[in-house]
Amino acid sequence: MKIQESWKILIVDNKQSFLNQMTNYLSDFVHRKKKIASPLCATTPGAASILLKENPDIALILLDIVTTKSDSCLKLVTYVRDTLGYHNTQIVLMTGELFDDEKIIIEKYKVNGCIKKVQIGKNELFKTTVKTKLDTYNYLSGNEKITEGYCEELNRFKTSFRCEIEHIMGRGKAIGKVLDEIEKLANSDFPILLEGETGTGKEEIVKYMHKISKRNNQKFFPVNCATIKVELAESILFGHEKGAFTGANSTKTGILECAGEGLVLLDEINSLSPEVQCKLLRTLQEKTIVRVGGTEEIKIEARIVGAGNKPFSMLVKQETFREDLLERFVRIIRVPSLRERSEDINHLIDRFLAESVETEKKVTLSEEALELLLHHEWKRNVRQLKNVITNLIIDAEQNENEEYVILPVHVLHYLKEPDNNNGQTSYNIISSSTVKDYSMEAALNKTKKETIICALKRAGGSDKKAIELLQIDKNTYYNYKRIFNVQWSL
Repeated sequence: MKIQESWKILIVDNKQSFLNQMTNYLSDFVHRKKKIASPLCATTPGAASILLKENPDIALILLDIVTTKSDSCLKLVTYVRDTLGYHNTQIVLMTGELFDDEKIIIEKYKVNGCIKKVQIGKNELFKTTVKTKLDTYNYLSGNEKITEGYCEELNRFKTSFRCEIEHIMGRGKAIGKVLDEIEKLANSDFPILLEGETGTGKEEIVKYMHKISKRNNQKFFPVNCATIKVELAESILFGHEKGAFTGANSTKTGILECAGEGLVLLDEINSLSPEVQCKLLRTLQEKTIVRVGGTEEIKIEARIVGAGNKPFSMLVKQETFREDLLERFVRIIRVPSLRERSEDINHLIDRFLAESVETEKKVTLSEEALELLLHHEWKRNVRQLKNVITNLIIDAEQNENEEYVILPVHVLHYLKEPDNNNGQTSYNIISSSTVKDYSMEAALNKTKKETIICALKRAGGSDKKAIELLQIDKNTYYNYKRIFNVQWSL
């Protein structure tokens, strides 16, 4: 990668006088025989976003939290990391106020450091911070090796990504063991496999591995093999020569070649035909490919990771995955289902409630509704939980205190699933001694009265409409009203 002739820095602050001061201060700044180019300046997050998009080689962002505010600060950082993919760019938060412990700030705002404005230009701390961040950017971009503060800064960089993936996946012991193993393998070039049910977060884990690896300045190529037509898979992965088949009017480079030194994730790898699997086997063994219709062996540098939603030992027995291909992958990492790491459910619920973009309303869960969610058997894992929470936020109703609350009636509506054996509704509840009444039947009975009252409220007091909402028969409905002494009026 070409080394920059000068450092490029972006300063975001709402005061033009401060920007002018910083521009003057940094104009004489020299580090590793490279000057700082005239700093890019923005007074709003919107202006900063435009400059960022136009300048992908920005090494450091100095970000004023007063200018961006808390929510906007997080959004701008997310824009830099996820939308633009600038994982190497260092972000330092500037504040004029007292702030908490630096580690808390780094985790909360997902930045690489923080400094008080009063320290800027008045002592060596600011210069040291800038130099260290520029060194980190240089190392991560593959330009040159860090000589000062390497271990401390690189570990801090990795720690920020660990906090990020734990926020996405959870902080329980089960997922923690998976992340620990991923970290051990991150800087190796060995091909590995991940197995786990649909919706467990396999792609997020591979993204994490790529971010903390020596390849993080290269591209990440996720490929869902199940969506590729069988007859096109070989061409898409390996490329083809002009005239290789009807319609091949020009030579095309395949994904494995395009990836360069990046990482290619072959999700649902068992969906590939036996012929393509055989060709992939040779690629893993020789680190070369041959385009469709070609004869030349082309060297590739990409790291290949495969994933499947069933155990690979089972797929081999079912003859949908070649045993000799399985042997070319050095390790299989199993990602546990959400049922196996129930300690993460509460964290994920809080995350989805906080991150929802569907509505501006602040939503809370009633105690009974939360209890139902915590003890549901999530067959489709995190993806299903996120979908349910999103729908619950939309359905949340205001109570007498004008607070939006998710009630059990809302939760039960989205948790019910047809039983394949008798067509009746089931709720797939995980039994647990943590349920207050020590049985799911008792826990559900506790919510029935509140559920009926909520249905009546939504139905405007109409029993007929309430029955339709509850999807139970008329006799059961009136029996519940009598048993629970339900009295409701407009």
